[in-house]
Amino acid sequence: MSKKILIVDDNKTVRTLLSINLRKEKFEVIEAENGVEGLELVNEQLPDLVISDIIMPQMDGFEFCKQVRTTSKVPMVPFMFLTSIDQVATELRGLRTGADDYLIKSNIKKEELVGKVQAMLNKANEYKQAEQEIQDGLYG
Repeated sequence: MSKKILIVDDNKTVRTLLSINLRKEKFEVIEAENGVEGLELVNEQLPDLVISDIIMPQMDGFEFCKQVRTTSKVPMVPFMFLTSIDQVATELRGLRTGADDYLIKSNIKKEELVGKVQAMLNKANEYKQAEQEIQDGLYG
């Protein structure tokens, strides 16, 4: 079963490039162009990973991340910001908001992005397995 990745970015070219690269790696990709649409898809599609821009109309990435963490059906989904904002203060704000990683669009190479995505998915899978083992031990 392939992992499902939600890309949220108002730039169609960025979404398309990411989708092509991730689909080549056998990921299922869904797309949204802003945080409002992204939040709907998070709750409908229950993605395994979210990649979001920060500057978007209607709902920016910070608010989107906060809503995913506090109101969605998958509050622990791995969340990565992929943005053009290369500022430490913005990166810290993103991580404090609940993102697991923060990448700069101009600095990222395809191999690095795919590697980070795979690492985040592996870590999330390990957490799920550990959680299941704990539940089985307590209730099994």
